[in-house]
Formats: sequence, structure tokens, C-alpha cells
Amino acid sequence: MKTIFVMGSLNMDVSFDVDNLPKNGETVNSRNLLVNLGGKGANQAVAAAKQNANVVMLGAVGNDQFGEQLLKSLKETGIASELVIRKECGTGVAGILLHNGDNRIIIHGGANSSYEYDDFAQILSKQAKRGDIFVTQLETRNDTVINGLKLAKRLGMLTILNPAPASSDATVALQYSDILIPNETETEILVGIYPHRDNYAELKKRFRQMGADKIIITCGDKGCVLLDEEIKVYNAYKVKAVDTTAAGDTFIGALAAVLAKGRNIGEAIEYATAASAIAVTRKGAQCSIPVEKEVSEFLKRTDSPCENGVTVRTAMAI
Repeated sequence: MKTIFVMGSLNMDVSFDVDNLPKNGETVNSRNLLVNLGGKGANQAVAAAKQNANVVMLGAVGNDQFGEQLLKSLKETGIASELVIRKECGTGVAGILLHNGDNRIIIHGGANSSYEYDDFAQILSKQAKRGDIFVTQLETRNDTVINGLKLAKRLGMLTILNPAPASSDATVALQYSDILIPNETETEILVGIYPHRDNYAELKKRFRQMGADKIIITCGDKGCVLLDEEIKVYNAYKVKAVDTTAAGDTFIGALAAVLAKGRNIGEAIEYATAASAIAVTRKGAQCSIPVEKEVSEFLKRTDSPCENGVTVRTAMAI
């Protein structure tokens, strides 16, 4: 099995469950308050580890109680966390508004914003092997992400980029990603077109012009689409969404785990989308992510939708 190195953010998530989103100057009451371990990097690392993959976390936390909790959780999940460094600042925090099963998120970068390429470059060069997997997002500095992807490519690693939160300033990173995984909104920000079934070929063309190789666009309850040599649409499982906070991270981490076990991209999508379908039925970020046994049981008992003339197992991925 290959090792997965996740370089990215570690946050403490503070979620408010509201009946109505506040207008300018308005105060609203929250039905529930949930303080949960999060950060896209940490979430994706946890999702991969829960599928029994070998995972190393690269990132930073602050010199505070939140940082202690995050490091403890990573270790308990079986993630190699000794390479996560401590910065003399606060840990990253995400404020999340939950409304009708959807979410809006505000990020304070904290230690994530000061995490630099030099903080992990030598470590990755010494520990990574050809064929290992490098997963990253855009919740750390753009230059850190871009240089990390460049190094991973030089080392012969498989690179996976989740361009979230999307920014036109980070489009140069796309050329160093073997697998690019944006959602619909991120796709529109990156290439100027919102995904629809009638424009997938044009999206593939534009992403390829920017240097991306394989692209998986996740489309919420519509499933996802793989833009590769062929274009494949994967339908969604119909599940009752309670909280979509970590669904996309679950998808990415689970997909990386399946690839690390030597399976192909189609099998990885089928498995990962099932994992994300389970995640959206639960509240929270890392605590909502299912373990391998749960995903396997879900696949056994759930009918698989069809698309493109073949039976595929797909789920709600955002």
C-alpha cells in the first residue's frame, strides 16, 4: 500500500444550526452549537485513515488548546501527526452556519496561514517514495501549495489538488495536479463556466489548457463527473442530507485511500461517493466520516444507480 501525505489545514470548527440566515445587522438564534475538529487538510487525512490507509499529516497548529485537541485526535485516528508543527499564534478556526442541510463557512487561517514550504520540503523529500500520494487544498498559502505540488511531482508522487477555497490566484497550481477535484462553484471560479451536462466537453478542454490532467467535478446531490480520456457521469445516492460540511473532504480522502490500495480511478470514485453519502447524513466534520466497514456495508445493501449505460455506485459529493 502506498502512503498518503496530506499537506493542508487544521481547524477547529464552530457550527451554528439556524432556521434563518441573518441579514445585515440582524441577530438570529442558533438551535444547536457544535464545536468540532476540522480543516480541509485534517478532514481529508481522517477520511483516508478511516479507510485503513497509511496517512501522514503535514501542516501547522497554534500554540493553544485547539492545537492540542487536533493533534490528539489525529494520533487517535491512526494518522502520523508528529510532523505537524506548532506556530506561535492561534490555531485556524472555521465558523459554520448550517441552514436546511446546507452550509456557509468563514475561515480564520491562524497557523495555517503561516505554514511554509520550508516547513515540510526536506521531510517530504526524505520520506516520500515514488508512487506515494500527495493531497493538498488551498486553505494554506498559495505559494506553499504550488511549491509542494512541484516537489511532489519531482519525487514521482501522484498529486491530488482540491482547489478550495477556489481563487484565480492559484490557477497555476492546476498544472501540477494529476487529479483535480473542484466542486461546481470552484469550477466556475477557475474556468468561468458553471458545470452542466451539455458543457462537460468544454470544461474538459479548458481545464486541460490550464494543465490539469484528470478532473473530477463534484456536483452535490447530482453526483459527480470524471473528465478524463472519456467523460463519465456518476449519479448520486438519494440520502437525507443533515450536514454537508465534510462531504467533499470525505470524498477526497476516501478516493485517495482506494488509489493507495492500487485500485483504479473508477473504483475509487464509486467507493468515495458512497463514503460521502454516509457523511452527509450526520452532523459535524470529522465525526461524520464513516469507517471502511460502514462504507462496505452501505455498498452491499444499497441499490446502485446507472449512468452512461453501466452500473455505478455513486453518492452525494460536494
